Amino acid sequence: MGTLDEIQRLSDGNFHLLGDDLLRRLEPRYRRLRTHGLNDRSESIKGQPDSYVGDTAATASVAVCYTVQRASWWNKVVDDVRDALAASPLATEVVVIIPHNSDRDGPKDKTIDWLSQARATAGKANVRIIDGREISRLLDTDHQDLRYEHLGIPYSRLSGSSILSGCRVASLATIDVIKASGRYDLGRYSPRSADRELYRLWQLAFWHGNDNHRRVAPVRLIPLVSDSGVGKTSLVCEFTRTLGTVLPVVLLQARDLMFRTEDSFVASVLHAIQGFLDPAVRVIEEAAIAKLLDGSAPLTVVVDGLDEAHDSEGVRRAINYWLRSRLSKVSILMTTSRRGFWRTCAESSWVRWMPSADSDDRSPVEVAVRSQIEKTNPAAGIRLPDLFNEGELEAAWLRAGRPRSELFTLAAEARIELRHPFTLRVFLDLLMQEGYPPQKVARAALLERWLNQRLDAEALPKERITRSHFQQALQVVASRIAETNAGSVSVDRLAEVPRFDSSHPPGPVLQRLIEASILESLPGQADHIRFTVEAVQDFYRAEADVEDIKNDPKRMAESFARLTFTAAYPRLARIAYRLVGENVRHEFILRLHEVDARKAAIVLRAWPSQYAAETRAKIAGELGSQITSRHHVRAAMAMTLLGELNCREAVEALVKHLVVPAHSHNHLNSLGATAFIKLSYAPETAFVYRWEWFGVRRGNDTYFYRELLASIRAATPEFRLALADRAVQQLVNATGTRDHAKAVTVLAYLGDPRLVDHLATRLTENGVLAYYENHALIALGSDAAGALFASSVKAVGGRLAPLPNDGANHDARDKVIGLVHFTVYDIRYLLTPAFEPHVQRLIVRRQLLFPFSDS
Repeated sequence: MGTLDEIQRLSDGNFHLLGDDLLRRLEPRYRRLRTHGLNDRSESIKGQPDSYVGDTAATASVAVCYTVQRASWWNKVVDDVRDALAASPLATEVVVIIPHNSDRDGPKDKTIDWLSQARATAGKANVRIIDGREISRLLDTDHQDLRYEHLGIPYSRLSGSSILSGCRVASLATIDVIKASGRYDLGRYSPRSADRELYRLWQLAFWHGNDNHRRVAPVRLIPLVSDSGVGKTSLVCEFTRTLGTVLPVVLLQARDLMFRTEDSFVASVLHAIQGFLDPAVRVIEEAAIAKLLDGSAPLTVVVDGLDEAHDSEGVRRAINYWLRSRLSKVSILMTTSRRGFWRTCAESSWVRWMPSADSDDRSPVEVAVRSQIEKTNPAAGIRLPDLFNEGELEAAWLRAGRPRSELFTLAAEARIELRHPFTLRVFLDLLMQEGYPPQKVARAALLERWLNQRLDAEALPKERITRSHFQQALQVVASRIAETNAGSVSVDRLAEVPRFDSSHPPGPVLQRLIEASILESLPGQADHIRFTVEAVQDFYRAEADVEDIKNDPKRMAESFARLTFTAAYPRLARIAYRLVGENVRHEFILRLHEVDARKAAIVLRAWPSQYAAETRAKIAGELGSQITSRHHVRAAMAMTLLGELNCREAVEALVKHLVVPAHSHNHLNSLGATAFIKLSYAPETAFVYRWEWFGVRRGNDTYFYRELLASIRAATPEFRLALADRAVQQLVNATGTRDHAKAVTVLAYLGDPRLVDHLATRLTENGVLAYYENHALIALGSDAAGALFASSVKAVGGRLAPLPNDGANHDARDKVIGLVHFTVYDIRYLLTPAFEPHVQRLIVRRQLLFPFSDS
């Protein structure tokens, strides 16, 4: 039923109340409107006018008349105007409010001009008519709270299209803010595998997981977790911008949300779509939206940067409330955060609402560490996005307008650093400003240089404000924000900032940084400021930490020791490179080792050769002793850290505590093998070959892990050759055996060209290649591997040709097709420019496609 219909159903008294409330909002002169024709029970009583503006009815300047009479209401209007002016002779205006459509519901005899009669009756006073059609318009557009209060019609009653429009407007406003901060650059954005994977995860939620009988509930929660600067914000901005044109998607920044109440997400979503709502109205509104969306496209709510809220307890409560809410049943909640923050706020029970892991573990993973250790916590989140692969780096480079040749003149180590999206952005900005590539491509060095350029540009020589003033100010702000753990800080706590002005806070230095968009005021709290980009906040927090360490290294080591490992890890990782040039590093790391060797290892791994051999031996020895701990998680952490310490002492600790006693836990032995790979320790390739999993699963299905692939191919030639020789010795085994599958997979990981000749022989001998053999050719990625893969596909086509495409042969055909049919995630980053042309030729040649079709 429409708003006009509901208005016409009101009693005289209720219509009178609605009219008075609405009229008070229309014009300032109506704000002091007094109700006259109703008693305390809101019942209509005799009296003229029905309402008025003035001290008394007799002295009123505005008289208001209501009538709900259906028959000949126009005659009643003329009479009411006459009676109202008789009671209020000083009135200069008479407002007549009726629930009817004055055009359609007027007298059938069109010669009756009731409006002219009313104006003639009013004499010099003005007559204003507000009919039901005008009331309906006002309630539906600007005064929906009055519509709900008097008619019981909820806000979202308008339509599904209005929800889509509200989402789009709110999301574009958020994207504009993010673009202004530099965290999302549409012109430079280059799609990558993370975009496809995110869309795949969203599709799982879109279809509610009904095709997966193992699920006990629909997919409602997609938590994306990754490190700082890898492009989480850009990823969800691009997702929202593209999908939000056709479906309801609303993007929120957690840094702008308040988590004081558990209904934070629900309230923020309703606010984003339809403006501020009274809490009492919000419950009705939520139910109405849920009913409207039920059976249609779900609402996708994207909350970016949960860690920037700095309130893990509040976030946990908000997500728990959301998952129990009505809105959650017709929505998909997608969040982004750093991995450490997600671990502190997530609950294992949420996994029932998250996408279930596929049997081949398609999400990007961290080799054995993630697949074997973190899998015990199913709510660890989905690691997305990740670093660029080589192809994505090249695409992003070209999208920025740089020539391909310029990229490949850089050293291989530099290109590895530039696979970090934020590092690439900083590098490109410096390249554009300076006209030549920076010599140092280390992330910390690039960020420091980039920030120095920005601060130099903001310096004010006439006011004697220099880069040094800005750096001191930013360090103070970063430290105070860390102390509050709230993501922002009040300007009243920043008196230590250079040129702080207590009479006009915060003073010219901070004000300049705000105008440069390095800092920003908190929305709705102008007296609180924060960093626009959290990576910049991290940098200056590290700078402040280094200054504190230089002043008192022992005290700072003890303060880090008191922190949880999750809280200490990112801070220590950031300061490790900055400490290398400081003499206090020795005193700091030795004291840190005394209280927590794991945290000392984080500092040491940045540059082991810059620390004394005795120091390296102490830290590596303590980690080595933890390998035999009965706590497997502690042992796994120790092995992982030792694998990242590029020094002889780390190798010795692994050999002493792992190889000789041969740890009984297979998964821990696998972690030890991974550590030996990272350390390129050739004497233990036998241990590596035995215990490294290499992604070979039951049934000889295989998976090529990106990190393991990078580690093996980055190992020394001596190590790679020794490992390859062990795999070659096992190639004599028959196709289909476990030993042969492992040997083939190891050679593919190594990129050993000898594998092509071996598999060519097996193709001749067996007529087709096994699944793992074809998979290995893709991982090998060479031109020769691509040519052999094309021959393998032709052979599969030959096997299919005599098999009719009918029900009786369905299983047989699927078995043959399965030899060259790959749906695993690793294919998305295994395909190389040398391999792809062979696949493309297979697609466009019809004679090779027909064996797979009804033809």
